Amino acid sequence: MDDESNAEEFPVPETHVLAIASHVVYGYVGNTMATTVMQALGCDVAALNTVQYTYKHHTGSRTPASEIRELYSGLKQNHLNDLDMLLTGYIPTAEAVEAVGDIARDLKLRGKDKPGSFFWALDPVMGDQGRLYVDEAVIPAFKNLLKDADLILPNQFELDGTGDMFSGLMAGRLREAVGGRLKGANMSEGVKGAGKTLEGAEVTKQLKGAGASKGAGNRAVEAGRLKGATERGLEKPKPGIDKASAPETHHQSDDDEIDFDLSKQKSWISPDTHTDATTLPLAIAAEKALGSIQSILIKTKKARDEELKNFLDGETSSGNGIGNEREREIERERLSHLRKTKAAEVRIVRNIEDVKKPMVRYKAVALMMDSV
Repeated sequence: MDDESNAEEFPVPETHVLAIASHVVYGYVGNTMATTVMQALGCDVAALNTVQYTYKHHTGSRTPASEIRELYSGLKQNHLNDLDMLLTGYIPTAEAVEAVGDIARDLKLRGKDKPGSFFWALDPVMGDQGRLYVDEAVIPAFKNLLKDADLILPNQFELDGTGDMFSGLMAGRLREAVGGRLKGANMSEGVKGAGKTLEGAEVTKQLKGAGASKGAGNRAVEAGRLKGATERGLEKPKPGIDKASAPETHHQSDDDEIDFDLSKQKSWISPDTHTDATTLPLAIAAEKALGSIQSILIKTKKARDEELKNFLDGETSSGNGIGNEREREIERERLSHLRKTKAAEVRIVRNIEDVKKPMVRYKAVALMMDSV
């Protein structure tokens, strides 16, 4: 296959990525989602898993910090650390966060003389909807990494509910402009560079996105509100759906709408001469990312509804042979919940074209035009 054919099939240039995140045996979260999506986009992905869980109930094990270091050391010994990007996600302990930070800094050091040659996307996965699901010591450990990352992807809880974690990273008015658009959000897309923010959120029956750029005069935009993406039963999208769109940021430097090459810019930050907030690469990425999520959630809901139509009432009677009537009712409810949860699993593989060729449904609009 020639280069032209490759370009048509894969929207991302040939890119070597190390993905350090969670892994589940069944479903799509963490590395299971990110690896699938990035490979479909044309990236060569090496996956280092911070945990291995079965599914939602966290049966399985965490990867010790020492093993994370050992696995990366093995990559170096085999000269497999010639990487273009690093994507980091769920890291359950402070010691493991520190290990990942050392890996990231080692990789960034290799590209220090070539601005834009290495890019680190950090998703500080710590909690959602008002609660933490990592050790509290993880918060300051993550905070120590923020200054070194090029792309940061917190959800609303992580942005506003983790104390002063992001203080100093974003000017107060800038943070208010972005965070204020996402109150009540429960799904994230990210913060770009030292003060670049891209948030994607599902609120009631909407998807929203807002972003701010440190470059180009701290411009802020809202990517749109995508109504009707989620109906009853999919009000809270599956964890991991945001990973389906994170790689969109990578191929914006090749977009026809952009007249400068981000791949040679430090942290891929748009130059200050670029003053139109709505055509910033980050804004275009938000439009495409939310378009992908919108399409995939609509098709997931349709597939879920069809599967549940075939869910025979007899299948919920599995608890009839146990205990008293109350215990049987509890068991039937549990089995019904598991069935519905499985039916609502994100349909990513059969809809991967929605990631590779997203439909842009809503265009970005400027939120704030004054420098902050």
